[in-house]
Amino acid sequence: MQNIPVASLSASSFEVNIHRQTKLHDALQTVHMLRAMQNHHADLKVVVRSVKRVQCRRFERSYTDMLTHSDWAAAARFFLEELYADRDFSLRDAQFERIAPRIEQFFPSSVAAIATLLAQLHALSEQLDHAVAIMISRQI
Repeated sequence: MQNIPVASLSASSFEVNIHRQTKLHDALQTVHMLRAMQNHHADLKVVVRSVKRVQCRRFERSYTDMLTHSDWAAAARFFLEELYADRDFSLRDAQFERIAPRIEQFFPSSVAAIATLLAQLHALSEQLDHAVAIMISRQI
């Protein structure tokens, strides 16, 4: 096996960390921007929350088995009540936005990678709900 210089490992690791931090920052900024638009347009905010309410009901109907299964019920309920619901999560989002830049410093890279993926998933979910709300608003 060939010896790899430590400097190249740390440079590569540094590049991965910077790339991940950029993705995390972009995801957080996307959510922040969408929330700002919704706060500026009260009608849009109402429709977005309605979309979330419908999606939660759809989840409950589609995944009744998960919601009642002893192994999955707590996680499914947590998702519906703490991650994706029709309530205001701006405080939670602000708290995560505040600690997100420090995740790389205090946790292993695997944890940072998961945090980045979760932030990206959150941003995608918000973008889709926002797009659906805009489409509904145009039809009303």
